[in-house]
Amino acid sequence: MNDILEPTDNIPAEKIIKINKPSLLVRIKSSMIDGVFLVILMYIAFLILEGLKISSRTVRGICLVFIAFYEPIFTTHSRTLGQRIMKLRVRNFSKLVHDDKKLNINIFASILRFYAKLLLGWLSLITIHSNSYGRAIHDRVGSSVMTIDYK
Repeated sequence: MNDILEPTDNIPAEKIIKINKPSLLVRIKSSMIDGVFLVILMYIAFLILEGLKISSRTVRGICLVFIAFYEPIFTTHSRTLGQRIMKLRVRNFSKLVHDDKKLNINIFASILRFYAKLLLGWLSLITIHSNSYGRAIHDRVGSSVMTIDYK
């Protein structure tokens, strides 16, 4: 949990705000919680569909789409279970830094961020140390920044 003091994203000195960035370990814990939650969610969905003898591909597809878009949807509207437990927020980077507004990213940015994270895996996450705002590659793709939310 480091505070940001130096600019690296061409932000004027008078506009620099302090961002409480989470450590790599906190971000990994959040992702692991979400991963376990998704596995449990898939298992419950499977049990319900099998128990109700639902073999409709449409219903199964809807369940799969919801599970596949769990992180982008919840990141856009609030935060995922892992983010909530670890007290993290994904914020719109430019609005936070330039306007000091704590806004969530939109659904399109969230989907881009999520799939960049999936494609790059751990490589993306370990790049948080190369940026003073703690932004991983997938955060840059999604125009976001991960912050600690003490509320």
